[in-house]
Amino acid sequence: SRNEMSSLFERLHQWKLNHKDLDSAIYCYQNKQYKAAALMLCGLIDSKLIRLQSDSRRPVGAKAVQALKTKYENDGEKMLIEVLYTMNLFAYLEMLFEKANGFMREPDTLNRNYIGHGMNRRSVRKRDCIQLFLALNNLMEFLDTEP
Repeated sequence: SRNEMSSLFERLHQWKLNHKDLDSAIYCYQNKQYKAAALMLCGLIDSKLIRLQSDSRRPVGAKAVQALKTKYENDGEKMLIEVLYTMNLFAYLEMLFEKANGFMREPDTLNRNYIGHGMNRRSVRKRDCIQLFLALNNLMEFLDTEP
């Protein structure tokens, strides 16, 4: 609902994010410019994943997701609810940043490479943007609980 999205936007503003980009994504979403909002949100998610890396050649996209997943899997014991929550987040991020493989077959779900390179044929929907806002918030919550 509109109220739930407003609440989500308020929560996102509490995180350490690029608030100008976040505000642009929110503005685009509220004005039904879903592709533009999705591009901004993919950039916000990718930048968080990149900034987690300390190497001079920091991985991006799918490789950054894999690096975070590996780090998480190598940490100590985990509770079942934490594992389920985290595996869902990783599954979404892996799907979002999945390689395009020559742009020959667009996936049914939103893919950052397809929209970022202008190769998408499917429309970016309101639902896609809601999923991205939730993924960004879930990533921030995950990183906040990270030791």
